[in-house]
Amino acid sequence: MIGLVPLVFIIQLYFSNWEVKTENLMLWAIIANVFGILEHINYYNRQLMIDNTSDLNYVIRNRKLKIASLAKDLLENKI
Repeated sequence: MIGLVPLVFIIQLYFSNWEVKTENLMLWAIIANVFGILEHINYYNRQLMIDNTSDLNYVIRNRKLKIASLAKDLLENKI
């Protein structure tokens, strides 16, 4: 389903004559779609949120984001 977001975006642009107008809430739709994609990445791929000092230290020390907890559980077949 996430893969269909760009297609929906292109259809929305087509119907609005290839213009992004705030009057027709196109900008809000783009923001919602981007937020949904980031949430998917956060839950199933990489932990995008750095909410404590241990997370910050991990990113500084390893120069990469942590693997998401749900992704680890799915790889280990715990869920």
